[in-house]
Amino acid sequence: MRAAPPPPPPEPERPNLQLVGTVIGDEESFGIFVDPSSQLPLRLRIGAAHEGWRLEALKPREAVLRKDGETVILPMPQLGQSADDDSDPVPAPPSARARMARRSR
Repeated sequence: MRAAPPPPPPEPERPNLQLVGTVIGDEESFGIFVDPSSQLPLRLRIGAAHEGWRLEALKPREAVLRKDGETVILPMPQLGQSADDDSDPVPAPPSARARMARRSR
C-alpha cells in the first residue's frame, strides 16, 4: 500500500493590506495602504511595521514588506482594477476608442 502524497506546502503569508499610494521624498518616504477588511487607511513610513510586516522599500507603484524572513512585493493596482482583480483595466469609453481609431488610420 502506498503512502498518501504529502500535503502541499502552505501558501506564504501575505499582509492584509492594499497599496493605494506612495510618497517618495529625499527626507521622508511612506506608503499609503488600505486594510481591505475594515476599509481603514494606513500610512507607513519605511521601517515602520503593521501586524508584524515591516515596510522595507518603496518604488513609485510598489511596496516591499518583510515578516519572519518572508518578503512580499505589493503592487499598486492599475486604474480601475482592485488588488485581487487580475483582469484588464477598465476599457476606455466608446468615444475615446473612436478617437483613438481615427488617429491610427
